[in-house]
Amino acid sequence: MLGVNRFGVYNGHMILRFVPICFIALLCPVGSLAAQSTVILVETVSEAVQGGEYDLLLTVDSASAEIAVFDLTVAFNSELLELVLVEPGERADSLCHWTKFDYKFNSEDTRVGEYPNGRLRITGAVDSGCGFAAGEFLASLKFRVSNEHKLECEFLPVSFFWTNELDNRMVRIGNEGELRCHFVLDHTGEEIAGDASYPSMSPGMQDVEGAVFHNGGIGVVCPDEAEQ
Repeated sequence: MLGVNRFGVYNGHMILRFVPICFIALLCPVGSLAAQSTVILVETVSEAVQGGEYDLLLTVDSASAEIAVFDLTVAFNSELLELVLVEPGERADSLCHWTKFDYKFNSEDTRVGEYPNGRLRITGAVDSGCGFAAGEFLASLKFRVSNEHKLECEFLPVSFFWTNELDNRMVRIGNEGELRCHFVLDHTGEEIAGDASYPSMSPGMQDVEGAVFHNGGIGVVCPDEAEQ
């Protein structure tokens, strides 16, 4: 089992999940969702409590073709969200197996502008002829919400992140074309304006055959809701 640290799972409050949700990206162009059928999203969890642990799935929400290889980077505030565990996703077809699943986490001591300081890069590939279809998830990310800051009613985003044009790429099954960024949605489903410089949370790639990246994150419960 792949992981960083393991904590006891908090089970004292109900968790609400909303799908789809968005990765935050700084460089993607405006586009029409109807023109692009491949959507990759980070799950959103609501009514989280401080000190609790929550799993966010990195999911293929819809796909024009199954995804066989991926190299994805997400960013988050590592002072508020502690990365606990990273696990490979599951496929409906048990005959297909992982040929590669790896991840690397970096936490910068200081932030650059408004960019989150925690960076998680996940790479994976499955057997030849296999791929991830709509509804299947690529990876599961477990986070612990910090107890050291007052976070009531706050939303803690987990967003796609680009340091260059090669980040956040996927390859279709059968090696039939590469998918990169078409545009990016925030966790509410609103499109994020593209930024033509790096690093970025929505790169300005005019690739209409690319993917839509939908950011997610964790919403912390308000005090009055926590007392109910």
